[in-house]
Amino acid sequence: MFVSVIRSSDGSTYNIEDYRYLAEAIKKVYGKYNYFGGDGVNTFAVPIHTDTNEWFSPKQTSNTNPYNVSASSNYNNWQIWWGFNNNCTTSTSNAWHSAVGSSTGHWVQIDFKITKALAGISMAPRPEGTYAQTRMPIDFDIMGSNNGSHWDVIKSYKNINDYKNNQYREFIFDAPVRYRYYRIANAILIPAKAFVTLKSI
Repeated sequence: MFVSVIRSSDGSTYNIEDYRYLAEAIKKVYGKYNYFGGDGVNTFAVPIHTDTNEWFSPKQTSNTNPYNVSASSNYNNWQIWWGFNNNCTTSTSNAWHSAVGSSTGHWVQIDFKITKALAGISMAPRPEGTYAQTRMPIDFDIMGSNNGSHWDVIKSYKNINDYKNNQYREFIFDAPVRYRYYRIANAILIPAKAFVTLKSI
């Protein structure tokens, strides 16, 4: 799951032609003139300064709906999108499962198709046996990109070992960020464990 940063408008609208530079800035960052209100043709609105954070799940139904998800690998017929379907507890075999053979270098990512402000993410383990302790990343980076090629490290995590079955583990950023692509990268497992499974992101 993800923490979305929601910025609301006070309801006032402005003529795009009267505030062309501001309107263009809003369109560049948020994808359209009327992200906060207005008709998007002649008028637009601006956000108020108060931000609210809200957890949400992509609720994927495939690798491309509603967003695009991809990974460094996946095991046999285990689908990547299973890790993004808001299904934390009901099935032990419905998760993103990396290919077997390495305890390092795994990554999984989501492309929101437009830039999206986030304040954090959460992950849940596959609720089976000791997988919360043995198949979840202990070291990893959360990264962001706006073109899918150049990546910025949003925050790095080390020695994370407090995952629990049927629960989301939250990872809150130092400050909200805005990217189109988000990636959990450079995932390292405890020594000698050769694959990672993420039940729900």
